[in-house]
Amino acid sequence: MHIRLNQDENVLEYWISDETLVWTVPVRDIVLVAEYTTNQGPTADDYYLVFVWAANGVLRFATADFYAAGCFETVNLLAKQWGTNLEFGLIHSTDWASRVMWPPELAGQEYFEFREARPKTLGERLRKIALGPAIEYSPCETVRAFLASHSGR
Repeated sequence: MHIRLNQDENVLEYWISDETLVWTVPVRDIVLVAEYTTNQGPTADDYYLVFVWAANGVLRFATADFYAAGCFETVNLLAKQWGTNLEFGLIHSTDWASRVMWPPELAGQEYFEFREARPKTLGERLRKIALGPAIEYSPCETVRAFLASHSGR
């Protein structure tokens, strides 16, 4: 997989190899960039970027693997284009964590609220015993309020 910023069209693109386009985001419509980590590493990818944009009054979310080729270059291009500093703050995290990278007024704040999912079935209880608790997550209240104020774009 790789992520790249298509400068000609000013569009962020996420590809699986060079053949399958997963998503595109117009850079001008991006309202928030966040990062989050899980406890899945090192056996699975555990670090992701989230791009939130508003299109026709609807918020849309796209996730990209931090380990995708071109990730650093793309984030540096976005920072240059926006005239700001976009810093990765979770590089050494090995557990569930999140933070907003952009816009500046939210940078460094938590992006997700994490909570342990309560097992409801016998299978879920057995899974918890064997694999540990399942985690539910959603944008935190501050982020939800910010996004609600930008959904009409």
